[in-house]
Amino acid sequence: VQNVALEHLVDGSTAAAYNDALTLAGKIGVTATVTDADGDTASTGVINVGGAVTFLDDGPSITSAVVGSSVTLDETNNGPTTDGVLTPALMTATSAAAIVTVTSNYGADGAGTTTYALSVTQANSGLATAQGDHAITLVQIGNTIEGQYNDGATHTAFTVSIGSDCKLTVGPNDRLEHLVECSAAAVYKDALTLAGKIGVTATVTDA
Repeated sequence: VQNVALEHLVDGSTAAAYNDALTLAGKIGVTATVTDADGDTASTGVINVGGAVTFLDDGPSITSAVVGSSVTLDETNNGPTTDGVLTPALMTATSAAAIVTVTSNYGADGAGTTTYALSVTQANSGLATAQGDHAITLVQIGNTIEGQYNDGATHTAFTVSIGSDCKLTVGPNDRLEHLVECSAAAVYKDALTLAGKIGVTATVTDA
């Protein structure tokens, strides 16, 4: 009978790590004793049976991971500029909830941690600055992504970061070149996205 989860020695994300074995080899034994009708006995001595007792590990699992929120920034909120440079305090936005909703199970070992990592999946953002039409490249810096451009020097047009709560924060520094041009009010709100450009990896670690 096993009452508590045991500390297994192999950590990792593979099936083998989830199922590494512990045994009691060399730790416990059995002695067989035969007694006849008039009380005479014969014994085997200690037979090592610990190797026949095996405790297999369990591992965590993620059954579902879906986009659960979004971040929208409206350049109108910043007000007019003369050089296309925005005021970060006015423009920074954070998703209302976790950007990814993860359904997970820590397994028999119990709750550990769930962490989130941001990554670039396509460095060519397809975006450009409104002033100068400088192409913006996505660059990974730790757990933050910078949208960088070069006009003779390297500048950061915007940043994207993720918190321990999986909320996504976007902080723009420069106005972006929007693709639809017209005098209609609807065109003033045409949208740019980072679809297919960035991703999140969720990692569940058991106790």
